[in-house]
Amino acid sequence: MSSQIPKSIRDLRILITGASSGIGAAIAERLAGEGANLGLMGRDGDRLAAVTEQAVAAGAHATAYPGDLTDSAYLSQTIEEFSKANDGIDVVIHAAGIGLRDSYNGAAIEDELDIIDLNMKASMAFLKSVVPVLVDRDWGHFVNLSALGAYYWAPYQSAYVASKAGFLAYCTSLNYELQRKNVFITNVIFAGVDTPFVDGRNYETYKRGGKLMHPSKIADLVVGNLLRPRQNLVMGSPINYWVSRLSMMAPSFFQNIIERRNQSPTD
Repeated sequence: MSSQIPKSIRDLRILITGASSGIGAAIAERLAGEGANLGLMGRDGDRLAAVTEQAVAAGAHATAYPGDLTDSAYLSQTIEEFSKANDGIDVVIHAAGIGLRDSYNGAAIEDELDIIDLNMKASMAFLKSVVPVLVDRDWGHFVNLSALGAYYWAPYQSAYVASKAGFLAYCTSLNYELQRKNVFITNVIFAGVDTPFVDGRNYETYKRGGKLMHPSKIADLVVGNLLRPRQNLVMGSPINYWVSRLSMMAPSFFQNIIERRNQSPTD
């Protein structure tokens, strides 16, 4: 099959996870204005229906697929249904994810394993399930909404940063193989965003800092690069990104800085 690189956003058949709220919903809204063909996935059926209705009203062809990403049957069925209905998939935007901020003796292991199940295990299963469809198309783009936490291993978020670091490594390694098939994986790196994610317990200090980005900024970055795949897209100051990378190589040197910037949930 010859390579068929889409010429415009309107030509794209796009599957989005985590589309019922936050960054996923913002990306769906942004793409709807471009008239894209959207498959919207999310756990909250009511919110997902509302986002889908708004996308259709804005000019997109959009279909809602409510369900849980940790359900393998839901994954395979959604990919198959959207692909068949649209004769393929061009782009997948993976925005689903959960987090937890608490001390080592405050975070229940069951909750931490839930984070690993969704952010890493289900994400891996989703990527592996959709790759054959993208390869068959002979051009495809998988966009992983990662986080600065994939590089910046802040305290009180051990399960979250582990899940983000693990899936980013998985995507980066797989990307080397898939590029030969004209399938590309982009990791989007960003810090705090004003979404329902930070409405959880112990995220109050993030909000008080006043540095949370609006989801639309991430949406603009993602949509602006859908037809120009890059290995990493960094939102915000590049200094934060490179300091985070350096902190991995010299953890003792950066430990005091990291601890000062991450107040204990019990303080």
